[in-house]
Formats: sequence, C-alpha cells, structure tokens
Amino acid sequence: MKWVDNSPLKQGFWESNEPNDSGGNEDCILLNPAKPVLNNWNDIPCSAMRKWICEK
Repeated sequence: MKWVDNSPLKQGFWESNEPNDSGGNEDCILLNPAKPVLNNWNDIPCSAMRKWICEK
C-alpha cells in the first residue's frame, strides 16, 4: 500500500486479518465506520464502487 503521492504507507489501522489481498487484487482501502477508529481499514479491489475523496 502507498499514498497517492507514492510515499509508502508505514502504519495502518487495519481490521483483524487485514490486509489480506483476497483474490490478489485488493489494492485500495475502505474505511469501515462501524468498526473502532483504530481498527477500521479493509483492503478492497480498486474497481469496487465506493464514495471517495481525492487530493488535488
């Protein structure tokens, strides 16, 4: 995983057993607000349709 500026992601707030790269194509992160803030990241395919924000 890396940030949009290509800097490496050094720390994450992953859900239990994540990131798991299920299917070998989970290269994006989904924040799950139903989970605790410090453990709410899940890796998902970048092709999955979700709401998002982008740095400009």
